[in-house]
Amino acid sequence: MKIINISGVIGWEVNAQDVRDALAAANGDEVQVHVSSPGGYISVGLEIFNLLRDYPGPISCVLKGYAMSMGSYIPLAVKLNRHAPGKIYAEDNAIYMIHNARGGVWGDHEEILGYGDSLKGMSTMIAKAYARHTGKPLDEITAMMNRTTYFFGDQIKEAGFVDEILVTADADDSDEESALVTAKAVFEEMGARMVADQARMKADLKQVALALAASPEVTPPAAAGISTTEVQQTMTVKSLATLLAENPAAQTEHNALVEQARLNGEKAANDAAQARINGVVPFLANDKYPPAVAQTAIKVLKGEDGMTQANLTTVVAAVDAVREQAAADAAQNASQATPATPAAPVALVDPAALVSDDNGLATAVAMSKGVN
Repeated sequence: MKIINISGVIGWEVNAQDVRDALAAANGDEVQVHVSSPGGYISVGLEIFNLLRDYPGPISCVLKGYAMSMGSYIPLAVKLNRHAPGKIYAEDNAIYMIHNARGGVWGDHEEILGYGDSLKGMSTMIAKAYARHTGKPLDEITAMMNRTTYFFGDQIKEAGFVDEILVTADADDSDEESALVTAKAVFEEMGARMVADQARMKADLKQVALALAASPEVTPPAAAGISTTEVQQTMTVKSLATLLAENPAAQTEHNALVEQARLNGEKAANDAAQARINGVVPFLANDKYPPAVAQTAIKVLKGEDGMTQANLTTVVAAVDAVREQAAADAAQNASQATPATPAAPVALVDPAALVSDDNGLATAVAMSKGVN
């Protein structure tokens, strides 16, 4: 059995791609999802919910710690799984919380009212899922969400949100009052982090509004700013997801293509990094070349100052040119010497002495290009 952990804030510590990859790796084998989350962004939570609901294999869920806000909605995907509905378990010290969708917006009254209508639509969609799962009337669930309701341990089962309670080793030490105080503090802290990122919250709202626009049950208000084109694009994507869900062979091929693309991208990045390393290593500790060459090689390796392999090649070529010119001059002087009177040995010009700093390097480059 494969364990998939959904631990942390959804949209930060938890993302849909990781869940998608884990389900693809499970490849239809039994999966158990462990949830410990105070909630997070609705759009990411909905995507994870759909992935779990569409998984074509045995699946179950265990609530460990917190299952609040979107963290309480995601487990329902196990019970609503289209292929083999599974069970939801909760540890006896777990905390489950349901409430209305929240958000924040800055704008005129039209924008704010439209935002409120969209949040109400999201809350209605989530409430219907809770009602289907528990068998409770929709108005009872709505009332619970309106007042933000917390459940602790056995209360989660009594309310119909889980099938069984798992007794933990420290069950006798569970302190409901302290646990609820801590849970509320954790939730408020997460909310403050989300409110601080207004751009992300507005993007999250728009993504969810698009999903609602593609749903036959909910029509978002015009004030939400969703265009007909965006709705059509969302419906097209939804149709593709439905097609893949209904065709396991196509889903498998699609997952394989996505995974191969990811691997190809990683391989290309690794190959490029290795090529850069191979290109600079010969010049990092080579007595044949002056320190300026090694310094350039290090910058290329680190990608500093926009230095590339081409820059290093130019520097090395300049030093080699100086070395070759010095050798040629020495050879020419030797050939012109009078045999009867041996000439004094001509000292070779040491490129390392000539190219010892940036000014010397610039001079060497100019000499190699024939510039006076």
